[in-house]
Amino acid sequence: MEMHSQNIMETCEAYIKTHLSDPLTAGQLSQKFGYSLYHFAHLFRAYFGQPPGVYIRILRLEQVAEAIEQGKPVA
Repeated sequence: MEMHSQNIMETCEAYIKTHLSDPLTAGQLSQKFGYSLYHFAHLFRAYFGQPPGVYIRILRLEQVAEAIEQGKPVA
């Protein structure tokens, strides 16, 4: 993966992590980062090893698991 695409994916990861409580779709992310949906999904899978929706779900589940472990309310 070229350096520019890698930087975009790192920026995308930071964006996702700060917006986990927002509804996020691959289409929205592709528009935000200036790629077609097809190209974005291809780059995302190459970088993270899974599609955007799966990656976002995993992060959300990890966030909920951490909250439960800390005794925080989950709603």
